[in-house]
Amino acid sequence: MESILHDVRLALRSWLKRPGFNSLVVLTLALGIGANAAVFSVVDAVLLRPLPYRDPGKLAVLRTELVETGDLASKSSPPEVADFRALDGVFDSAGAIWVRPAALTDDRSEPEEIEMGFVTAGFLSIFGVDPLLGRDILSEEDVPNAPAVAVLSHGLWERRYGADPGIVGTTIEMDGEPLTIVGVMPTGFALHLPADAGVPPSLDAWVAWGGGYEESPRAFRVLTAVGRIRDSIGIEEARVRVSALARRLAADYPEDYAASGLRLHLDPLQTSLTAPIRPALLVLWTTVGFVLFIACANVANLLLVRATSMEHEVLVRRALGASRSRLLRQIVVESVLLSLAGGVAGALLAEWTVSILPLLSPGDIPRLAETSVDGRVLALLTAASIVSGIGIGLVSAFHLSRTGSSLALRSRGAGESGQNRLRRLLVAGEIALSLVLLAGGGLLLRSFHALSRVELGYETDRVATFKVSLIDSAYPYSGPSKIALFYRELTFAIDELAGVDSAGASTDLPLDGASSGLAPYAYESDRELVEWDRVSADYRTVTPGWLEALDARLLEGRLFEWTDDLDHPNVVVVDDLLAKTAWPGESALGKRLQVVTFVGGEFRRTWSEVVGVVAHVRQHPGAPGEEQIFVPHPQSPMRTMTFAIKSELSLETLSSAIREKVRTLEASQPIHSIRPMNDYRASALATHRFTMGMMGSFALVALALASLGVYGVMGFTVSRRTREIGLRMALGAAPRRILLDVLRDGLLLVGPGLSLGIVGALFLARFLSSLLFGVTASDPLTFVTVAGVLLAVAAIACYVPGRRASALNPLAALREE
Repeated sequence: MESILHDVRLALRSWLKRPGFNSLVVLTLALGIGANAAVFSVVDAVLLRPLPYRDPGKLAVLRTELVETGDLASKSSPPEVADFRALDGVFDSAGAIWVRPAALTDDRSEPEEIEMGFVTAGFLSIFGVDPLLGRDILSEEDVPNAPAVAVLSHGLWERRYGADPGIVGTTIEMDGEPLTIVGVMPTGFALHLPADAGVPPSLDAWVAWGGGYEESPRAFRVLTAVGRIRDSIGIEEARVRVSALARRLAADYPEDYAASGLRLHLDPLQTSLTAPIRPALLVLWTTVGFVLFIACANVANLLLVRATSMEHEVLVRRALGASRSRLLRQIVVESVLLSLAGGVAGALLAEWTVSILPLLSPGDIPRLAETSVDGRVLALLTAASIVSGIGIGLVSAFHLSRTGSSLALRSRGAGESGQNRLRRLLVAGEIALSLVLLAGGGLLLRSFHALSRVELGYETDRVATFKVSLIDSAYPYSGPSKIALFYRELTFAIDELAGVDSAGASTDLPLDGASSGLAPYAYESDRELVEWDRVSADYRTVTPGWLEALDARLLEGRLFEWTDDLDHPNVVVVDDLLAKTAWPGESALGKRLQVVTFVGGEFRRTWSEVVGVVAHVRQHPGAPGEEQIFVPHPQSPMRTMTFAIKSELSLETLSSAIREKVRTLEASQPIHSIRPMNDYRASALATHRFTMGMMGSFALVALALASLGVYGVMGFTVSRRTREIGLRMALGAAPRRILLDVLRDGLLLVGPGLSLGIVGALFLARFLSSLLFGVTASDPLTFVTVAGVLLAVAAIACYVPGRRASALNPLAALREE
C-alpha cells in the first residue's frame, strides 16, 4: 500500500511538471467518459430502471389486433375489457382507462379544463401505489347510476384545493355534475403507458367509467387495458390463455369478428412502453462507446509520444535496478489518475448534458424527466475511468518496459519503430470508428431532412389550435342539436374576427401523437358490396371550415357545409387513399359508404354519400397512415373537439379573443392547449431530431479527436525525421516534394481506417434502418460524402506538420541531430 501511495505522489509530481499536456489528456478523456455517462443516464432511466410500481415485471398491456384489416393498437372495447377481467387464473387484477378533457366548474376557482381518466374499479390499485389520502374506486361505484366519485392527482389537490387534508369526502363539480372525492394520489405518481394509448403520464383526476361494459359496441375501442399477472404463472402461459380467449370470442360473436378476425396480444408493460425508442437508444449507447474508444486511442497516442521522451529516464532507472513490474505499475497508476480526473470532468459534462436534454424537446421518450447522474451512472463512470486508465497505461508501459537497457543507453531510438506501428494502428482505428459515427449521423440527418419536407396534405404555418370539451350537464348527448349549435356559433364568432381566414374543429388533430380512431366501414361499388368489418378507416368528425383552415387539398367535389345536418341526407368526405382503394379508376362522388355516426349517445351504422375527396391528411410525417373518412359534425355531434384557426394574428391576441367568444356563448366553459400547429409538427419530429442531434454530436467529437490523432502521429513522425528531411533538402529535395511525401504518408495512414470504417458503417446502418425515412441504410451519397469529409479533415491534419517540414532549414536540422 505504501508503495502505491509513493507511485501516486510521483504521478502527481509528474502532472505538475506537464500541466498543459495532462490537461489535454484529461479533456480528451472527459469527452469520451462524459458522453458515455450522459447516454447511460438516459438508457438507465428509460430502458433499464424498473417502473415505479410494485413488482412492475408482472404488469402487462393488452393489444387488440383485427387480422383482416391489419389494425393493431393498445385499445379495446368495454365488452372486451370485461372478458379480459373475467379471464380465470391469469390476473390478480385487471382494468382499463380512457382519457378525455373535463371541466372543473366548482366555486373554488375559475373554471378549469383538466385531463381526466375514466377507469374501471380498482384500476389505480393494479399498479400497487397506495393513495396518499383515501382509497381507490370500488366495484359498487363502477355501475350504471352509481353516485359519481373521483380520485385526484397530488398536483390538482395542491393547485386548486390548497392541499386541504380534509378533502376526502367533500363534493366538487366536474362538467357541471357533483362528484365525491374518495382519494388523493401521492406526489409524483404517473401512468406510464404506451404512446399509442394516448394516456398522458400526468392526469389530473380519475373517475369511474360507470359500468355497462357488456352493452357497449365491440367496435367501440377506446379503453387501454392493463393487468397484473399472477405470481403462479409466467408471461408465456398468460399469453397462451389470452390467445385462447381471442379464439373463444371470435366463435361466440361471429357478427363482430368473423369478417375481421381477432387476436389478443399480451405484452409486458415496460417492453410496450419503451419499444418505439429502444432501437434508437441502443444505437446511441453503442456508438457512444466508439467515442470513448477514440478518446482512449488518442490519449494512448499522446502517452506514447511522451513515453518516447521519457525513454532515457526509464532506461537509467532500469540500469540502477528498478524492476520492470515496478516501472509498469508507476506508469499505470499515473494513467489511472489521469483517467479518474477525466472521469470527474466527464461527470460535470454529463450533468450539464442531462440538464439540457429537456430543452432539446425529445418528444415522447418515456420517463426522460427521471434522467439524472445518480449513483448507478457514477458507478459506470468510475468503472469506465479505471478500465480506460489501466488500458491506456498498459499500452505505454508495455512498450517502455520492452526496451533493452544496454542498447537503449547507446541509442535512444530503440523500440521506436514498434511504437510508431502501434500509433498508426490506433489512428487507423480512430478513423474507422469516426467514419462509422459520421455515416450514422449522416443517414439520420438525411432521414430527418426527408421527414421535414414530407407533403402532409395540409398546411401548419399560420394555424393556431385550441381544445374545448363541452360540459356534460349543459350539453348532454341526448341533445345533439344543442352540441352542434354551440360549435356552429363558436365557429361563426371566430370567423368574424379581423385577421382570421377560416376556422373549424375536429375530434382529432393531425400530428398530436394520438392513435388513429380506426373503425370499420362498408362500401358499395359496381363490382361488389364490401361488407362491414372487412375494411377499416381513420374516422374524424369535423365541422365545416376545419379542412379549409388546414388548406387541405380538395381533389374532387365539395367540402362540408352547415346544412349537412341531421335534417338532411348523410354525407361524408373521404381521402384519396380510400377513394382509390374502393373505386379504382372511378370517381368517388355519389358513391355510398356505411359509416359509424354518434347521435343521441348511440353509435349507428349509417349509409352516407361521398360528396368530396381530399388529399390524405397525414397523422405523422413518417407514416402515411390509414384511409380516412371525414364525417360532418352536425350529423355526428361530439362534445370534445380541437379547433384549427388560420390567421395572421399573434397567438396572444387570438387567445384573448377566443376566450372572450367562448365566455359569451357559455360563461363557465373553459378552453385549453392554445398553441401553434407548428408546435405539433415539431413535436412529431422531436424524437428523430433528438436521435439525430445526439448521433451528430458524437460524430463531430469523434471527427475532432480523429483529426487530432492524425495530426499527433504525423507531427511526431516529422519531428523524429528532422535529420532525414534536412539531409534530403541539403541534397536538393524541393520543399514541395517534402510536403507531398508527408501528405502521402498521412493519407496512407488514413486509407486502411477508411476501408474498415465503410465496412463498420454498413454494419451499423443495418441497425439504423428502423430509424430511417426516405433514405436507404446503404445510401451511397451519404457514404461518399462522409468519407470525403473525413479524408479532407485528415489531409488538413497532415498538411500542418507537412508544411512545417517543408519549411525546415537544412543546416539547422542537421545541427539539431
